[in-house]
Amino acid sequence: MYHPSRPWPVALLAGLGLTFGFAPFNLWPLALVGVAVWAHVVRTAPTRRAATRLSFIFGMAHGVTALYWLPWAFWHDSQSMAFAIFGGVPAMLAIALWAVLGYVLAGRLAWRWRQRAAFWWVWGGVLMVTEGLRILTPFGFPWLPLGAVWAGGQGVPYLAQLASVGGVTLLS
Repeated sequence: MYHPSRPWPVALLAGLGLTFGFAPFNLWPLALVGVAVWAHVVRTAPTRRAATRLSFIFGMAHGVTALYWLPWAFWHDSQSMAFAIFGGVPAMLAIALWAVLGYVLAGRLAWRWRQRAAFWWVWGGVLMVTEGLRILTPFGFPWLPLGAVWAGGQGVPYLAQLASVGGVTLLS
């Protein structure tokens, strides 16, 4: 049961919900609920540090569950369980940590405006900018942009068409 003094399980479940919005599940309503719950958890966090920690939990829950396939790929290519465990799992965690930076920055910076409408502009703007930077940097990882939720098999086609105007970052 949810208790306001222990919001981390809610942030964790919200990150899992976001994962179910992506392929192969394509349950975009769960992704919307996950992101909305994360925003609520950030807005109601008692301190900026708590908002940062909860955003980290949300991002890691999403990153690790969405990148579950990475150790399998290491094993499949090498047929070595040791390579999968000592290569694939650290790679999955490192990539999830890289991807979580946008969520952490969005939660940390938007928390300051939690009582104002500017919260949504700061929160969404930081997410969009950090996602764009994550994709374009030399260490870029163009996997799991939030806008990809709309491109799934059961996505909303007319929303996916917005990608023709501003790419997947606009959809995010």
